[in-house]
Amino acid sequence: MTYVPSAIEPWSDDPRSTFEIDGRSDFAKVISSRIDACVQGQGSTVFGVVGPWGSGKSNLLAKIKVHLDKEWTVVDFSPWSVSDSTMLTSEFVATLAAAFPKAKSLRKRLVEYSRYGTPALNLIPSVGSAASKLLDKVLSDMAARPPWHVEFGQLSQDIEDQGTRVLVVVDDVDRLDADELRGLFRVIRLVGRFTNVHYLLAYDQNTIEQLLSRAGSGGYSSDYTEKIVQYPFELPPVPKVVRRRWSRDIVEELVTPAVRDSSRYGYVDQLEELIAILANGLETPRAAHRLREQIVSLKTLVQGAEVDVLDFIAITWIRVTHHRLWDHIRLHPEEYFGWRGNASSEAQNQRDDLVASLLDRGELEPAQNALRFLFAPVDLPAAFAMREWRMHSSRFFERYFLIGVSQDDVSDRMIGRALRVLESGDSWTEEVDQLQDIVTGEDEDRAALALEAVNRMRNAQALPSTHVLNFVGNVRSSLAETSLVADARGAGLEGWLNREIFLALHGKVVQTSELVHRYGFEQLTYSAYLARRQMRGAVEEVRTVYREMASLWLQTIRNETLTAVISRSELIPMTSFLIWIADLADERGFLATKVSDAESVLQIAMAFIGFNEWVGAGVHYEVQFREQEFRFSLGNALTSSLLTGLPARIPIPEYETDELPERILSDAQRRDIALQRLAALEVLEDEGRATTSN
Repeated sequence: MTYVPSAIEPWSDDPRSTFEIDGRSDFAKVISSRIDACVQGQGSTVFGVVGPWGSGKSNLLAKIKVHLDKEWTVVDFSPWSVSDSTMLTSEFVATLAAAFPKAKSLRKRLVEYSRYGTPALNLIPSVGSAASKLLDKVLSDMAARPPWHVEFGQLSQDIEDQGTRVLVVVDDVDRLDADELRGLFRVIRLVGRFTNVHYLLAYDQNTIEQLLSRAGSGGYSSDYTEKIVQYPFELPPVPKVVRRRWSRDIVEELVTPAVRDSSRYGYVDQLEELIAILANGLETPRAAHRLREQIVSLKTLVQGAEVDVLDFIAITWIRVTHHRLWDHIRLHPEEYFGWRGNASSEAQNQRDDLVASLLDRGELEPAQNALRFLFAPVDLPAAFAMREWRMHSSRFFERYFLIGVSQDDVSDRMIGRALRVLESGDSWTEEVDQLQDIVTGEDEDRAALALEAVNRMRNAQALPSTHVLNFVGNVRSSLAETSLVADARGAGLEGWLNREIFLALHGKVVQTSELVHRYGFEQLTYSAYLARRQMRGAVEEVRTVYREMASLWLQTIRNETLTAVISRSELIPMTSFLIWIADLADERGFLATKVSDAESVLQIAMAFIGFNEWVGAGVHYEVQFREQEFRFSLGNALTSSLLTGLPARIPIPEYETDELPERILSDAQRRDIALQRLAALEVLEDEGRATTSN
């Protein structure tokens, strides 16, 4: 998809760009009126606006300034713009001096006052005559200064004499580290508590307490701030309805109202569930802004990424809010694919502990709900929503981090378009050519991915199509001429072909004889077994579809010699088909007329020796005598008199019947196995059947 730049102006973390929240203006007026109550000549007072990061403190400070009496002189102090406590004091005094632009002498004295506490001795060289002279000079200057409390009292009086109330606004206090934070508090409490000079601080109480705790002040971190701030105003939380409105606006950046209203049953419920999760997780305007900016910025990529947009919004919220959790999901998907809502208490506790350990801030519940939304098993209403490309599928998981379909992946959208063209019988398009090139290409893994997508889409489609059948048949024929048909794409290709054969037979769009001619009886039996597995509740429907094929096969072999019949590759699967799927009990003994002596029984028994395939660290095969199929083929023709006429076993070299690397037996080995199995049969003449003796 061509990248289209967003026309929406990028968001900046500017207080003026924050969401407007009902009630905040009135709250600002309340604080302003309380600050206005500080009269001329009053001692220094500290007010605080308290709230988590991104809750709108800076925006509220701006509103407070607007509502203050015009007599106030307001200056902004930025303590986090300096690098150490010495510069912090100097920057503070410079800020305060700016409140008195016309009082030159006062400003000069403030600058001199800032030198108190400056660690001048640290600037003196440690050796040499220059060090000795400089030390004498510093000590002389320090001895000439009046005591700090005298200087403070004189300055405080001079500031009071100016007749100006000063409000020093300090935003982002929680950006400071622990040393800077304690330095700021010392400046406010000891250096800057002048008459008529008041303070308005904005900070996150939790962050402040964590900083002080890490610095060894954990036992009294709350008391510490209480001694500094006399009037802390806790910012009211954002109303739930407002957070839902933010969440809906974010979701509808990707899910338009038209799509939402016209969507399948259950989709709206899923959408509303996501909105509720986001509303719990987006506690601050900044959090909502940041998430919305991510969705808007990535919108063009998402539209071409072939991901479920609801899942994408959920995982993006996790990335923006809980990055360590997002990174853990990316690196350890196996921890989440097995997510179960009905897990044991122990499993749930372990899962909760894992998630909690990955959260740096915020509540656990919204993160848990977001993970359930992404990875919990789909219930019935969610299944009706038929959301494609879900993140809980390993097939699509990586796309949520790539935000696109990688070159090694296969576009489901392209495959869907190709199938629609084939189903309709329209002229081939570029998408059909692409599908054919991928399925028949050298990259077997990419071909397997394409076939997985094809089977998923066609399994959801019950309409037969001769065009689709011809396409997959031609692909299979072209691959059969190479070794590619036996690689990773083999199972997917066979599944697709067998599904199309069933649909064609069921829809009666192709004659059974035509399908037999093109694909053979064995392929049709595989198609029957696939249909039987996929349609467990419709056994009779499957029997009806394939009985004509069974009858056609029986008619065919009746005119053949025994040698020709037992040479057929489909003998075992067709006999099993007659028993288990077609349910043609009347055809029991279909080979009886071809039995003339014990040797013919032996030849038939040899034909019913097959292999079981076992897959572990590798693939190996085990010899199996298909006794039930053998008995069915002979019916009442299997008698003890025939078995007594069997030839004796001829000694041959020892051979394996378990863990064979290939499906290969010599004729001598096959004959020996058949003789062993026949010798173990017990024939009950009066019942016309045989059993294996113990």
